[in-house]
Amino acid sequence: MITDSIQSLKDNIKQRVANPFLGTFILVWVAVNWEVVYAFFFFDDNFKLVNKVAYFKKYWTTHSFVTNLTKVTFLTILVLVITYFFLSISRLILNYFENVVIPYIQKISKGKIYTEEQYKQLLQRILVLENKVDSERKAKNEALEEIDKLQKDRKFLENIAFDGGEIRDEKPTNDKIVLGKMDAEIEKDAMSLSENFDSKTCKEYIFGLDRKESFEKENIFIQFLLQHDYIIFNGRTSPHSSYYIYDYTRDGQRLRKILLNMLS
Repeated sequence: MITDSIQSLKDNIKQRVANPFLGTFILVWVAVNWEVVYAFFFFDDNFKLVNKVAYFKKYWTTHSFVTNLTKVTFLTILVLVITYFFLSISRLILNYFENVVIPYIQKISKGKIYTEEQYKQLLQRILVLENKVDSERKAKNEALEEIDKLQKDRKFLENIAFDGGEIRDEKPTNDKIVLGKMDAEIEKDAMSLSENFDSKTCKEYIFGLDRKESFEKENIFIQFLLQHDYIIFNGRTSPHSSYYIYDYTRDGQRLRKILLNMLS
């Protein structure tokens, strides 16, 4: 029975103290009447009980209880108003950040946030990958150009009529060189050269022959001219060299003229 009464008293005290107004009122009262509170706990040892009672009577005689209570009540209400005002402001700021600022940051970030060092590393990696892609693209283009060139060479070789697959190393005595070819045949050969070689390459070979420059007999352009009796051997640059000097035949001179007209 007694235990229940004590527990009920404790719960009642906790409920009263937990009340915002009552708790604030007590704190304000202590702050306003700090002198009497301090004196209550820190009297000198030689200060007798009668003197203590006389001190408190004198204090409350010189300080009106009603005035003191009114002052404490006003200050308590003021403190509560200010406290709840700033609590409302803080709640407003919190709601603003939760509902506006944080969603905006999440919207513009859309992923991980990296440090400056990590950004530099990623940027460097991107540059390396871009250079690698450029190199591979360049290599692919070169390979495609090489394939295209080989296909053209193959087509050109398929159109050449080899004389037993050998190239003669002596001046021919074929009667058709003396008699000469028809213009239509020469024009057809000139057209074949212009289709299978670009203009720059054809002119380099034609003018090189004009200047008596030496060429390998395995050269595709030279093979074509030899097989169709447009040029003849005129010796090697050295006894064991694979480079030869060539002279135009009569038909070769005609081919030269027609081909340059086509290329001009």
